Amino acid sequence: MALHTKHRPTTFKTVIGNKAVVRSIESTLRDGEDVHAWLFSGPSGVGKTTISRIVAKHLGATASGVFEWNIANLRGVDTIRELEEKSKFRVPGSPVSVYILDECHQMTTPAQNMLLKSLEDPPRHVYFLLCTTEPEGMISTIRTRCLEYKLDALSDSDIRLVVTSVARKENITLGEGVLDLIVSSALGSARLALVMLAKCATVGDSLDEAIPLVRGSIQDLELTGPIDLASKFIDLMYGKRQTPWGVLVELLKSRVLRKRVSVKDFKMALLGVLGRIILHSPSKWAVDSALLIERNLFGANTEGGLIALVYTMWSECPAKSLGKVRAGNGRGISVPGTQTGGRVRPRQPNTELM
Repeated sequence: MALHTKHRPTTFKTVIGNKAVVRSIESTLRDGEDVHAWLFSGPSGVGKTTISRIVAKHLGATASGVFEWNIANLRGVDTIRELEEKSKFRVPGSPVSVYILDECHQMTTPAQNMLLKSLEDPPRHVYFLLCTTEPEGMISTIRTRCLEYKLDALSDSDIRLVVTSVARKENITLGEGVLDLIVSSALGSARLALVMLAKCATVGDSLDEAIPLVRGSIQDLELTGPIDLASKFIDLMYGKRQTPWGVLVELLKSRVLRKRVSVKDFKMALLGVLGRIILHSPSKWAVDSALLIERNLFGANTEGGLIALVYTMWSECPAKSLGKVRAGNGRGISVPGTQTGGRVRPRQPNTELM
């Protein structure tokens, strides 16, 4: 059994991260508010489905009364028509029926309009819990009829807690460098962090063995857009323990260059994040990086050009950051302090990682 499945939280108390959201949900359930449509949004692997299952339990559903549908594979009106027919009948052994619809933004517009009718006037025993990484893909009339909660990517400290807790339960010994690599490369996803932990379970403290395993796991994560991606890249490039170039370039290729985000949009997002950092804590590397992006913004937006641009930013960053600021995007961004001893010399790329 996968570690993220085996160690999935089953109570609100054991959920790590998004504490304010969890407290709000607990309050809603405790106050007995009659909410039949819930919407949980946020990046992949942060606990949307896990929290939905816990909510279902608090609503009174037994195991036989919880139905999980992956809408990514069932997108059309026929699916919603089937759901509508099933929901009319009570399930033996469960006082309520809870339908958890994962990746619901992938429903077609006609299917969403059909679902809207069920959300407007559901049977008293039926609840709908919608999960999505792209809430903007839902029609506005559905979103306004749901109690919506947005979950954020987990902080590095939360990811570290998840990994160390599961490693201890599984008797997995990790070197501090490998643990740091997993934490910095998980991009706020508890699921991805545990996938990496499983792959690195036998490497001990060998970074050389861990790096290719971590690289191979990067593609398991979905990111929500250019701003999220650019913010995470700044974290990975300029954190206290800088992410190896091979891991960074794998993420760049899988999330930007495979057309999830256009090269130009990614450059614009990087520029925006750097601009907010400069406003909060001016530093030479942020200014230089912003000027570098501006010079290349309207140039040839090719794969090689973007990799060269990001590598220049990565190689020119100071060896160590000395603090954190809020970059205006809801997450902490690592910002290097003043370096002594002159200008930091650029690193040379490790060709074994590229």
